[in-house]
Amino acid sequence: MNPLIAFLIGLLIVIFGAFLMHPKMGVLRLWKRIHRNSERVLIEDALKNTFDAEYNGAYATVQSIAGAMNISVNKAYELISKLEKMGLISSTGEDISLTEDGRNAAIKIVRIHRIWERYLADETSLKEHEWHQEAEYREHNISYEEANRLASQIGNPLFDPHGDPIPTIDGKIIEKQGVPLLSLGKGEVGIVTHIEDEPTEIFAQIIALGIFPGMEIHLIETTKDRVRFTANGEECVLAPIFAHNIAIVKKSAARLKKKNKTLNQLKTGKEAVVIGISPACRGIQRRRLMDFGIVPGTKIRAELESLSGDPRGYFVRGTTVAIRNLQAENIYIEAN
Repeated sequence: MNPLIAFLIGLLIVIFGAFLMHPKMGVLRLWKRIHRNSERVLIEDALKNTFDAEYNGAYATVQSIAGAMNISVNKAYELISKLEKMGLISSTGEDISLTEDGRNAAIKIVRIHRIWERYLADETSLKEHEWHQEAEYREHNISYEEANRLASQIGNPLFDPHGDPIPTIDGKIIEKQGVPLLSLGKGEVGIVTHIEDEPTEIFAQIIALGIFPGMEIHLIETTKDRVRFTANGEECVLAPIFAHNIAIVKKSAARLKKKNKTLNQLKTGKEAVVIGISPACRGIQRRRLMDFGIVPGTKIRAELESLSGDPRGYFVRGTTVAIRNLQAENIYIEAN
């Protein structure tokens, strides 16, 4: 064989070997990393789904995990078997439950997921129906320490944007609150505590009606075909299957409240209490208002008015801040 050809063939073999086996950038190294990451995602998602089932007073099963994770039942069996060997779950017949170690690991994943959802809702322009899926992706690409730093950056929120409690840094989580909206009787009143974000299509329709956690709902009627109620003074209608995705805490009330006032309606010199910020106000604008201390329960007073009437000066937490009318329309208040 021609020495030059032999040399070139040898060089190609060396290059191909390096391409395949390089310890940091080789194909095999990349494949192993992808495979390991995929296994991590499956394990974390299985733990999270098992936790969600237990938190809602039920047991996870192989079938429920397969359905929630969109994997085959055989794959789910393999995954459950692996988790049992790792000491993270135990199974009795079809029912699957978390061990103490499994619950601790699951709570960390849930905390990371809900912190991401809160961040995406408050700090980005992503739409409501995008929060959950984006958080599903991001939760597997961040360490617990990084997630805790992110939580600190956004003020250590207590709840995600759907109303679910965010576990504390030491693993504590409050008990589930609320009952389905359908449990309200005619004329009864409830406060929205949670809006289920799956299926996405149902969540999108609920959000389109302007319903959000903390809102007061007054039931008008329930039939087999529809649930009719008022929310913030506006009449809404949902199919019963959609209404099932809204959880509320019942509240006694003898009459329907009028539509909530907004901050732009507060007269100069008058004081009010903030009861919420519209979900339509998101990203940097929402963060700015929260940085001013404009959160539910905060007292606020209309203090100054510019010559044009916009912006206006409001006294809140010892400081006068300027807020434009378009932003003030997104702040719900209860006048004193």
